[in-house]
Amino acid sequence: MIKNENEINEVKSDVTWTEDQKKAILTRDCNILVAAAAGSGKTAVLVERIIKIVTDEDRPTDIDKLLVVTFTNAAASEMRERIAAAISKELHNNPQSKLLQRQLTLLNKSSITTIHSFCLEVIRNNFHVVDLDPNFRIADGTEAVLLKQEALEELFEDRYIAIEDENKAEDEETSEDRDYSEEEGSVSKVPVTPSFSNLESNSFLNLVEAYSNNKEDLGLQGIVLSLYNFAMSSTNPDKWLIDSAENFNIKEGATFSDTTWAKVLMDDTKIELLGIEKVMVKALKNVEDNEAIILYDEVFKSDLATIADLLSAANNCFENLATTFEELSFAKLPSIKSCKDKEKQKAVQEIRNKVKKQLQELQKQVMNANSEASLEDIKELYPLMMELSQLVIDLQEKYREKKKERSIIDFNDFEHYCLDILMKKDEEGEVVLGDDGKPEPSSVAIGLRNKYEEILIDEYQDSNMVQETL
Repeated sequence: MIKNENEINEVKSDVTWTEDQKKAILTRDCNILVAAAAGSGKTAVLVERIIKIVTDEDRPTDIDKLLVVTFTNAAASEMRERIAAAISKELHNNPQSKLLQRQLTLLNKSSITTIHSFCLEVIRNNFHVVDLDPNFRIADGTEAVLLKQEALEELFEDRYIAIEDENKAEDEETSEDRDYSEEEGSVSKVPVTPSFSNLESNSFLNLVEAYSNNKEDLGLQGIVLSLYNFAMSSTNPDKWLIDSAENFNIKEGATFSDTTWAKVLMDDTKIELLGIEKVMVKALKNVEDNEAIILYDEVFKSDLATIADLLSAANNCFENLATTFEELSFAKLPSIKSCKDKEKQKAVQEIRNKVKKQLQELQKQVMNANSEASLEDIKELYPLMMELSQLVIDLQEKYREKKKERSIIDFNDFEHYCLDILMKKDEEGEVVLGDDGKPEPSSVAIGLRNKYEEILIDEYQDSNMVQETL
């Protein structure tokens, strides 16, 4: 609900607000997203909105009923100071206002915080839900990195030992010898319950050979760490890793267009084509505005028509895109003898040659993908991707155990433990999903919903699905 026109006109301060900013300040009872360039006053608008909410005589809302989330601790402190200054200024103009006095008093216990501080508060108040030591501490950056690296090195060593003992077992003549080896504790097996039922025993060595050199496996370790860090931005890292590996599982009779990779390639191609189209539109305008090279007009229009056909195909299906690229051809530029503007002529020729090269590269990518060899490559990668995903899943588990032994959590744990607390679980510990496919709120989440009347986020991060779900 937006305030009436008279109320909008009353939004005055040292800042002159635009009409859109006034709407962002005064609109209530709906979700609002403010998208604007850096330095355009988004934070100032947010602060003004908070002031208007807590000083609204008709519909007052205490400031401790607002959850205000900022990107850094410094930003949270600055916002608290700006709000205090604004309330103090209003109080100076109206010293008898009980409402303003109350808001200034409540400011000290208001929830103006970072997402990590909010998560940490939820965890400390509900540590028992996620089986955490109540005396847990936060690992510093160096400690977390070293512990994660230790877990990774142990994980790789476990794999090598398991392979070595498996090879030894094949040469032993009796099961008694195998039992003795296990009793000695020398066997450290691949996960008891692997996430992939069809994981092959030699897939780890194949993965090492594919992504490491002959002397060390640091390259593969780096890939595992990078993938771990990326997966932790997902609400369910294990599921994301398993699903990602399964994208390489090509069924019998499937074509490339049936795979996830066809859509990925089409989306990337579309982005490239849109960029090329903009360049050619600008080049065509240069041609049309210059009589010396006007003879190039028809050819440039033909090139733009070709790009339009490719974009249309990219919005259709992969087979259509491949067919359109297969028919790709370019007309020859007409000869312009004694051109009166050699500089402009050379410039547009260079632009067209660059565009032709880009289109030919895209053609090569699409045609190579639309081949049996491409499908076979994806199939061959499937067992390697299963093993890679399993390594990351096992690293997550081993790292979690090490942190639990030391009663510590890292910054990724803030969000994941908080999310775990806020999602409703069934008797088996599985997340309960609503009719819309989204997690149902737990009793803790419902309590927080009842506590806060509005959530305001500065520097909203839409690239982290864990924060989005929270």
